[in-house]
Amino acid sequence: MLFDPTLNRTPIFSWRDIYSVNVRNMDEQHRQLFDLADNIHKAVEEGKEDEVIYEVMTSLVHYTRTHFKDEERLMKKHSYPYLKTHRKEHERLLGEVDDFMQQL
Repeated sequence: MLFDPTLNRTPIFSWRDIYSVNVRNMDEQHRQLFDLADNIHKAVEEGKEDEVIYEVMTSLVHYTRTHFKDEERLMKKHSYPYLKTHRKEHERLLGEVDDFMQQL
């Protein structure tokens, strides 16, 4: 979506079909991650209270952890050859997220 008239703003994080991995469940989860990230951006833009931003960020972190587990499980099931590297990237990203949450 390029413009949401109900928000009177253009989302900064927008799902595009080129991001698809052609696995329905994973694409749905990726879309949800985009929506959550955009909700955080919207909350910051609107100067929402810190508690609201923290709550939305906590939801994003929880959903991301769940998504990474699901994704790794699927990769293992299908013998994805780069699972180990991909898992390390997930661990790196989660480390950055944990650092950010401590600062928040």
